[in-house]
Formats: sequence, structure tokens, C-alpha cells
Amino acid sequence: MQISTLKQAEEYLFAHIPDVKKKYTGEWGLKKMKILMNELGNPQEQMRVIHVAGTSGKGSTAYFLRSLLHSLGFRVGLTISPHITSLCERIQINESFVSEETFCRYLTELIPTIDLIEKRENEMVTYFEIFIALAYYSCWKEKVDYMVVETGLGGLYDSTNIVENAEKLAVLTTIGYDHMEILGEKISEIAYQKAMITQNFNKVFSIGQVPQARKVIDQVVKDKKGSVTYIKQNKEFFQMKPGTEGIYFNFSYGGITYKKLRLNLIGEYQVKNAALALATVIYLSGRDHFAVEESKVRSLLSKMFIPGRGEIINKNGSIIVLDGAHNPQKMKSFIQGLRQRFPNQSFHFLLAFKKGKQIIPILREIIPVAESITLTNFATGIQEFSSISLPPQEIAHELERLGYRNYVLIENPSMALSHVLNKKSTSPRVITGSFYLLATLYEQVKRD
Repeated sequence: MQISTLKQAEEYLFAHIPDVKKKYTGEWGLKKMKILMNELGNPQEQMRVIHVAGTSGKGSTAYFLRSLLHSLGFRVGLTISPHITSLCERIQINESFVSEETFCRYLTELIPTIDLIEKRENEMVTYFEIFIALAYYSCWKEKVDYMVVETGLGGLYDSTNIVENAEKLAVLTTIGYDHMEILGEKISEIAYQKAMITQNFNKVFSIGQVPQARKVIDQVVKDKKGSVTYIKQNKEFFQMKPGTEGIYFNFSYGGITYKKLRLNLIGEYQVKNAALALATVIYLSGRDHFAVEESKVRSLLSKMFIPGRGEIINKNGSIIVLDGAHNPQKMKSFIQGLRQRFPNQSFHFLLAFKKGKQIIPILREIIPVAESITLTNFATGIQEFSSISLPPQEIAHELERLGYRNYVLIENPSMALSHVLNKKSTSPRVITGSFYLLATLYEQVKRD
């Protein structure tokens, strides 16, 4: 089969979206991935991989890692999910998405092997599994120096968890409650799933975790004969000064200290993500013998841009903030960041959530700073099976129960966006609740 256009690629991938009842294939799914990658010659074992897992901040941390390493002169691959603008966004080389031609060429090269596995195992290779295989294969073919990999869900049985060599670095961001129907009801259970991206003898970097998570991480790393470094949140390390032009913070790790770094993003949580990535890169500089230039670090952080993660857009005199916060932990941190960046202001929110999310604690974070709330859907049929939005009527019902009534319900997301943008108000507009909502509206937001 020859894939020549992105539309053909979409059609092929959409045909591999699993039934919702089979959305999480668990141990068998990981085994299937290993079979597939073995047929491809295990390209994932032939690269220096940095594997990122966690509940909050893993996408941002992956972007920081990619950008820091690229700023130091390396050719760096990155795979993230979900995408916001294009299929090609999920596979990036340096600061760019792979081209449509490259995406289609490598996908075409994979299809015979995918067909072979599906026929032999009598089991479909899923949309996400194909993407991960394609990401590893593409980055190997493109001869990257490092590949940064964001997990999809969990870690233990995640399709990305197929790099078994001792040189892999495991990076753990903040662990909290999300996907509990799959990962477990307790922090210790979720932490185990996340920490199990660790392979034998791996070095692990983690942000400071709650005691229940840290205990589990320590035990997993010990069992794997690895070592773990926690990036501590002490006064010297996290002296932060939030403001309208970003956040200033101090950093110290491995004998290196940087004073008054400026981060051009919303939220103290992004300082933690940046610090975790920077510490990881400094460790790599010692292991792999390269220099970390302070001037390049400062320049990068001051200009850092991460799509859909605290992204600020100025449009026709209005400030628009886009963030994919989709669980209570993420939303709490995001709202704190909004308060710091835009002190004493309220916001016009445009919201949609994926089915199955804990929306009551999320709404409780939003309501105190909401000047108005517009509820909508996001398009179904995009990306994975999981892109099914909660009916906005259900969100409205919960807002009523919480005593908030300054909301409107506009089911068409494009019309809902126009409604929010056309408000006669100087208050910032905030689009949040799901990356799938951002993906649905991103091009419209960016258009003049």
C-alpha cells in the first residue's frame, strides 16, 4: 500500500482506531508492540532515548528537553500526543514537524510489517501503536542524536515502553490522579505504573513527589538496579518571582547554579518542568561529554513556546490563553499561573471536556476566576478513540449545582469560539479543558 498524502495517512490511521472496549490493550498491547518493533529491527534500541512519564507536565517537560538539547547543537527527535494541528506534529525533528512527504514515506515503509503482524497475530495494530512505531522508526531513519518520548497513558504497559537498554533515561513529572479506571485508585498504584518505564540500570530523574509516590519510585528503581535523583523544591532552587513578563527563578544542580533565569510561560509548574529538564540535560552533559552554555539556556527559556500549554496569543486587541488542562491537578496549577500572570483579573472561559473526566473539582478551580463560561463540544472522529466529548448539558448541570449561572451553551465549537472572542470585554479569553478542544479550534484561533 502506498501512502502519498496526509489525507490517505489519516484514512489509514482512522481505520486502526480500536473499539472503545479495547482502548487499553494492557500487557498484550505492549507485547504486540515489541513483536512489531522486533520485525523492524528494534530501531528504538539504536538511539539515545529520554522517556518521560507522569500525570502533569510530561508534554511540557518533553518539549523543554527537546529544545534544550537542540539549542546545544544536537539533532533531536520528539514524539508527543495528542496533536493539536497536524498528524505530523507527533513526530518532530529539532523544532519542526516532519514534512508530510517524510511522514507518508515512512508510514508506507511500515505498512507491510504492520500487515504481517496483524495477519500473524489476528489482532489489529492500533492507531496509537502505529504512531509510536512510526515515531521511533522515523527518528532512527533521520539519525537523531537524542530522542525524547512522551508516554501516552501510564508507563508500564504504554506502547512507548519498549526501550530496554541501560542507557535510556527515565524522567518522571508530577504524579497525581488521572485515568484511575486504568492506573488505579491510589497514588501508590498510579506511581507504580508511571515508574515502570524504568528499565534495568536506568538513571531516573524525578520532580519532588508526595511521599506515597516517592516510596514506590524508590522501590521500583532499586529493583531495577538503577538510581534516582529528585529535583528538590527548596528555597535556593525555587526562588520564584512571577510577573506579567514571565517567571524569574534560580536553579542549582550538579555544581551548576544559574541565578534569575526568566521563563516566558504561565505558571510555577512550568518552572518545575523546566528545572527537571535542565537537570536531566546537565546530567547528560557529564555522561556524554558536552558543554551546557549558560547563555543558550537563558536565551531559550526566555523565548520558550509550547503549543497549547499556557500559550498566549494576542489577537485583535484581545488576549487568548490556550491550555490543555484536563484533570484537577493540571487545572489547579493552570489557574494559579493565570492569577500570577494576570493579577486581579477575571477570565472568559471556553470549556469542553472528554468523557470520563472528574469535572466537579475542575469546575471548582475555574469558577472563582470566571467572568463568564461558554460550554461546547469538540469534534469527534479526530485522533484516537478517546476524542469523545462530554455533552455540554452535563457540564451545565454541574455548574448549576455549584451555584454558577453566568454560562451559555453553544454546541458548535466554532460558533462558541466566535461568541467568546466577540465579547465586549478586555478580560483575557481562556480555552481549556481538553487538548481535543484545542485541536478542534486551533486553526480558527490562529487565523487573522
